Amino acid sequence: DLSDLQPHDLTNIMWAYAQFCNHYLDVVHAEIAELFDLAERRFRWRRAGEFKVKYLASAVISFGVLSQRGVSDKREICLNISHELAIRLKEQTCSNRTEVLNAFDALRSMDILFDSGAPSTSVSSLSPAAR
Repeated sequence: DLSDLQPHDLTNIMWAYAQFCNHYLDVVHAEIAELFDLAERRFRWRRAGEFKVKYLASAVISFGVLSQRGVSDKREICLNISHELAIRLKEQTCSNRTEVLNAFDALRSMDILFDSGAPSTSVSSLSPAAR
């Protein structure tokens, strides 16, 4: 259960394991997939505005890395978090906008948001370029 972790602690752990998976795919264990399954549940049950934008951006990239590496399919939660990021994009400072756009770009380069096999959510409405 990851509900006791603060958002920054949770996303730091996710980022570290995503980087580990990115560099050492051959040693990825079921425990990492289980950690991200727990993290996904935590993000699904988040309250609106509970996570700062920079933590959402970090999390969506971390989930994307796991999807790209085939550890676990996290495209649906990527879309869920990306939707919140797109909505909150208007309220953010310039530095946060950069983090959000970098997150969208990372997902685009990983074919997470724009993959033809992604759920049928209107991805064009999530794209910062479409605004």
